[in-house]
Amino acid sequence: MTNTPSHRTASEYDTESAEDIQQPSIVDRSIKLLMKSAPRAAFLLAGAPNPPDVAIRTEDVTVNIPEYRADQVFVVEAPEGPWGIQFEYQLAPKPKNLAGWQHKNASLNVQLGFDILLVILYLERGSYRTFPSSYTLQREEIRNPDEYQVVFVWKLLERIRKGDLQEFAPMLVLCLDHPTEEILEEEKAIILGLEVTDERRQELLALAIMLGRRQFSEAVLQRMFQEELPMLKQLSFVEEWIADGVREGFTEGRAEGRTEEARQNLLKVLHHCFGVVPTELESRVRTADAAWCENVIDLAFSAKSPVELMQQVTPSIQ
Repeated sequence: MTNTPSHRTASEYDTESAEDIQQPSIVDRSIKLLMKSAPRAAFLLAGAPNPPDVAIRTEDVTVNIPEYRADQVFVVEAPEGPWGIQFEYQLAPKPKNLAGWQHKNASLNVQLGFDILLVILYLERGSYRTFPSSYTLQREEIRNPDEYQVVFVWKLLERIRKGDLQEFAPMLVLCLDHPTEEILEEEKAIILGLEVTDERRQELLALAIMLGRRQFSEAVLQRMFQEELPMLKQLSFVEEWIADGVREGFTEGRAEGRTEEARQNLLKVLHHCFGVVPTELESRVRTADAAWCENVIDLAFSAKSPVELMQQVTPSIQ
């Protein structure tokens, strides 16, 4: 498996429509809170070796086009003039998002009137072999290339463990394909060892739990963080998630129901796109989790055949 960016032309990808933009997930909201609370570390993560020693603010992420929003925008109030970074967060490569990223970035640059650089943060490696990093329009010999800065969370493992990105300790669970309970213990130890305020420490522990729900059951997380849970439940964003009912896997029944629904949705998409679904692929779908199914749905719409789709997710099917 390689985890290098891919460079493809626009014809290989579907564009993102307003209907495709979903409500933020637990992971999405957790990452945004984590990044917002550590803007200088966010610039380090993005590839800026010397984060600006001036005020950094978050910017309104709404583009003046209905239903278009960037994931997160940071603006540096530099003496020579403001500039910023637009972050887009991806759990898996979704080719149809490429045109949307370009659209939003161009609109933000015009709307704000200063440079906004686009950085794509891929949160999980999973079974994927390529990760989009460019969007190119091409007809005949005419090319309009557009490349993005790409960051892979799993390549930041050692920097999070011992380096300059320890404030992102809750992301450790995303760095490994098959994390064990030891990774939760490591996250907790890093967070407890940070020289931060008690309030900041509570926020990081809460975010570690929220991101941990992607891989671990409620019972495991309650056991691992049993001493901290009573005080963490008082945090406003934790209460909001509970009230909104967006805690993924809150009960086994809900998780199982979501998984089965995702499997059925994927099978419907595969039959719609290809007619006949290969037995090997159908068998994999019937044992897959919800996240895998949702990611493959996006890939199915851009694949030209079941064979091409299976090649894209080969490591998962083997």
